Amino acid sequence: IVEVGFPCDRAGRTDRSLLMKARLILSLAIATMAFSASAGDCRALIVMGDPGTEACSAARYADWTNRWVALLKDTYGYKVANIQILRSPARAADASLKAAPTVPPAELATRENILNALTKLSRESKDGDQVLVVLFGHGYDTQNIGKIALVGKDISDVDVAHALENLRAKEFICIAATAGSYTWPKALARNGRVVICASATEGLRSESYFNEFLLRTLKPGNLSLLDAFNKASLTTINWYQNQFLNKDVTTVHGKEFQEIFKMMYPGREMATGGAEPQKANNNMEDMQGWLGRRVLTEVAGLDDNGDGNPSTVYEDGKEPAPLPSKTGDGELAKKIFLGKL
Repeated sequence: IVEVGFPCDRAGRTDRSLLMKARLILSLAIATMAFSASAGDCRALIVMGDPGTEACSAARYADWTNRWVALLKDTYGYKVANIQILRSPARAADASLKAAPTVPPAELATRENILNALTKLSRESKDGDQVLVVLFGHGYDTQNIGKIALVGKDISDVDVAHALENLRAKEFICIAATAGSYTWPKALARNGRVVICASATEGLRSESYFNEFLLRTLKPGNLSLLDAFNKASLTTINWYQNQFLNKDVTTVHGKEFQEIFKMMYPGREMATGGAEPQKANNNMEDMQGWLGRRVLTEVAGLDDNGDGNPSTVYEDGKEPAPLPSKTGDGELAKKIFLGKL
């Protein structure tokens, strides 16, 4: 209870100007307390799955981990204390599944540690928070359950959904940037949530590269989650469509696409195509225009209407087009900006 007296002059008369100032100070104090009670934090969990014994996968996953942390901290203003990282160690080809000593036990991306981190997020999060969970690595699906390969027992979308059952947050975003991730939106769907998967179609189980393009898209900052998804998804598709295989040599068009190809496949032979990406030729009668073009093995999906069915940029036609879709997916994501509440 706050009690404010009536300021008086020496004659005992009420000084109205002082009274107004006192009331103003009281109003500001109450507003500040209300804002402090409702203001939320931005929290993130980054999970790097087991890269296996391939050196290129280990280097790529480590790079993605470091870039996510730098992006959230430097571009979107997440507090370092609110970013938790769980990673998997690189392993030699003849190594056992025992974790390498380079990663402290508490920071290992084991199923137990991930579930503990998610439970902690649920326990500590508040109604005004923004919570982001990013998972990438070798993914797969079995009996309509999506999983991510870890050192030891793998973790599933159902495991993650159960651990987040009691999460309180103003905004929740989950990005499952793995192959076979089409099941993740169904497992985690709920009103007020945005769930993004790298492969929205059943049967697409090849390695996913959507995470690379999402990181690049988010780097400049100040764009909505929907804009970031649309651009990253369309650019991922365009990257595939600018690769043409002739025997053991891949011709890549577009300077940035050439750079990415070298990063993703350091041991493969690449022929430098044009400096600018080519527009995809999907005319089935013009065989010469698409013959030898790399098969598209991933199309990202987004669900934010709570029905668990992710929409893709192909949702409303044969030609890719940005969301929102006719089902409403994208309407929530266009209002969400990382680091802003």
